[in-house]
Amino acid sequence: MLELLKRIEDQSTTDGTGLVDPSDNENEEDSLSRRFSAIDVSSASTDDLLRRLTKKEKDEFFAALRDPSSRLVQELLDSAELRKTRQLPWWEASDESDQSSQSLRLSHGTKPDPMAIPTNLIGQASRGISLLYNICAVFLAYSYVTRHLSMSPLASSTNDPQDQHEARRVLAQSVPFLTNHKSKVLHTSLTDAVTSFWSRLDSASINNKTMVLLLEDIAKLIRPQKVIVTSHSFGKRESAVTADHPSSTTVLVISDMSSLFSISIDSLAVGVRRNDVVMKLTFYAAHILSTPSSHLHALADEIHKLSMTLGKEVY
Repeated sequence: MLELLKRIEDQSTTDGTGLVDPSDNENEEDSLSRRFSAIDVSSASTDDLLRRLTKKEKDEFFAALRDPSSRLVQELLDSAELRKTRQLPWWEASDESDQSSQSLRLSHGTKPDPMAIPTNLIGQASRGISLLYNICAVFLAYSYVTRHLSMSPLASSTNDPQDQHEARRVLAQSVPFLTNHKSKVLHTSLTDAVTSFWSRLDSASINNKTMVLLLEDIAKLIRPQKVIVTSHSFGKRESAVTADHPSSTTVLVISDMSSLFSISIDSLAVGVRRNDVVMKLTFYAAHILSTPSSHLHALADEIHKLSMTLGKEVY
C-alpha cells in the first residue's frame, strides 16, 4: 500500500512535459514517510493506514485500485516482492488460459481441506427454512476478501496472521449475521443479499465492475459440478465431502472460512464467539448438502443473470 502511494506521489509531481520538480517530490515523499514512521506498516490494519492519508491520497489510492489495468498498478503488481505473497483464488486454478495471471507470474492458492459435517445435521438442515440467500451473501464476502487481500485459501498456515486478522474483520463487517450468534437476519431474495452486503463496504473499494466479478465467482462456487456420483450415503456420524461430490467446491468455501475462524478470534472481532461461527458455518455446509442439485443450479443461474444485468451497466 505504501509503495503504491509513493508511486502515486511520484506521478502527481510530474507535470505535462514529463519533468519532475525534485523539491516537490522530496517534500511529498518526506510527508508521506513521516506520517507512516510511527507505525509498523507490515502489521498495521487497513484502517490504521487509511487514517494517515489525506482525502486526495485516499481518492488516488482507491482510483488506482479500481483500475487494475493502469500502468501504475501493473508496475506495482509485477514487483518481485508482491509476486512472492499475492495469490489468485484457488477456485480459478484450472483456468490455465488466464493470460493476465501468466503475465504477472502469480500462483493460485491450493484447495482448502474439507470440513467434517455431522450426518444427522444434514437431515435437520433439509427440514428448515431456506438459507441459500444468506449463504450467497457470505460467499460474496468470501470472494471479496480473497481477492481484496490476494490471499488464498484464507486459512492457509503460510498466510500472515495480520492478513487473517483483517480477513476475519472484513467478513464480520460485511456479513455481520455470520458472527453475531443472536442475529435473526434472513435474506429472502438475491437482491436483498447483494444490497445488504454491498452497503456495508466502502463504496470506494467496490464498484459495479467489482460486484460483477464477485457475482460471477459465487455463481461458479455454488453451481454443482457435473460429475458421476457413485454413492454418498454419509453413513458415518461425521463425513468429509469427497472431490467427486457435486457440491464439493461449495463446501470447500465454507470449510476455508470455518478453518479461518477456528484459528483464533482477535480483539477486533468484539462479541464474536469462535464456536458459534464454526457451528453456523457447519450448518450452512449441511444446508448445501441437503439442497437438491436442481435448486442450486437454479440459484447459480439467478446469480449469473444478475451479474449479466449489472454488467450491462458497466460495459
